[in-house]
Amino acid sequence: EFEGRVLVYHSAVAQFYAASDICGAGGMYQECICSNLNWHSEDACYATEVNANMCGMWGMVVGCVKLFFLFLSGGKKYPCALIKWLVLVDNAPDEVTGMWVVKP
Repeated sequence: EFEGRVLVYHSAVAQFYAASDICGAGGMYQECICSNLNWHSEDACYATEVNANMCGMWGMVVGCVKLFFLFLSGGKKYPCALIKWLVLVDNAPDEVTGMWVVKP
C-alpha cells in the first residue's frame, strides 16, 4: 500500500556515451527528454537499445514518454517513467521513405 506524494517532472536529462562527430572526441552526450503536455502536440519518442548483439532496429525498442514521476517509499526515492511502447509495422523499412514505421 502506497501512501504519500507523487512528484511529476516534465523533463529529464539522459547522459550517455556515443563516440561520434556530434559528441566530439570524448563521446559523452546528453539530451533533454520532454513530457510536457503543453509542449507540441505529440509525445517525445525515442529508440532505446536493448540488445547490442542484434543489428539496427532489431536490437531496439521505440517508446513515447508520457510522464516522468518520482515517489518515496521507505525513505528511498524511486524515479519512474510511464512509456507507451511501439512495435514495428513491418520487417523492413518503408520502401518509399526508407524509414522504419512503428505503431502503438
